[in-house]
Amino acid sequence: MDHIEKIVDLMLARLGDTVESVTKRLVAERVAELDRKLEDSILRAVAGLPAPKQGERGPQGEKGERGEPGAPGVGERGPQGERGEPGQRGEKGDKGDPGEVPAGVLEAAFAALEKRLDDRLELAVAKAVAALPPAPRGEKGDRGEPGPEGKPGRDGRDGRDGERGEKGDPGLDGKDGRDGMRGEPGLEGKQGPKGDRGEDGRHGQNADPFSDFDVALDAEDPQLVTFSFRSGTEAISRSVRLPIMVDAGIYRRGALYRRGQCVTFGGQVFAAQCDTQGEPLKSADWRLAVKRGRDGKDAGEGGIE
Repeated sequence: MDHIEKIVDLMLARLGDTVESVTKRLVAERVAELDRKLEDSILRAVAGLPAPKQGERGPQGEKGERGEPGAPGVGERGPQGERGEPGQRGEKGDKGDPGEVPAGVLEAAFAALEKRLDDRLELAVAKAVAALPPAPRGEKGDRGEPGPEGKPGRDGRDGRDGERGEKGDPGLDGKDGRDGMRGEPGLEGKQGPKGDRGEDGRHGQNADPFSDFDVALDAEDPQLVTFSFRSGTEAISRSVRLPIMVDAGIYRRGALYRRGQCVTFGGQVFAAQCDTQGEPLKSADWRLAVKRGRDGKDAGEGGIE
């Protein structure tokens, strides 16, 4: 703080009483910050302040009356004498009044000084931080709380088959699955022993012979088969739905699918296990029938030789 006070006193002595109040106010606001600045920067800034303007020149005094000429000398003019020793230096005159400092000059000088010191201080701090050695890695923190569940991502590519692991313990018995599709008839078994003769049945009524018989397959619904019988003027039709596997195209959300119909979904084929409006992979009403294959390698520009 001592060097700041000396600088303030020097500034007040040079600028005069006319700027005393302005200087004290500005110094009071910045004394805490200027205390940390370099002394040489402050001295250079003060030396760069503009000099006070010179006061106006006073009016010239009146010209005095001309004196009477003296009497002429007698005889011839003598030679020039030797030069005398220089006289003693006169006393120092009184200090003149200080000139006025233009308005705003002092504020502008302090603002420029403050900006230069801030820039240098910021640059020095940045260099010091850059020169610091890297800090050692801290200890591992506690595990944070799990974040909210994200949206389901797209299906990734199938990974390579891993090595077969060790045989694990038998798992718990799962729930009974739904009845599967009816299998093909088995081989005919051996003939069993002949049974006892049964009682004679009642006489049946005479049946009318069929004059026409037809089986039709629905073009839009291949699972639907219609049987038509005609006897004279009487006609009978019966439709039967067979749960055979048929292609139903690409899956349409919200559509009704019958048992046995197959759809394409996500590059794979799913078969409906019952009548359903569920979505494959989300509903148990569907069974994966054809799994998506792996992506082949790029053959390049030349193709496969």
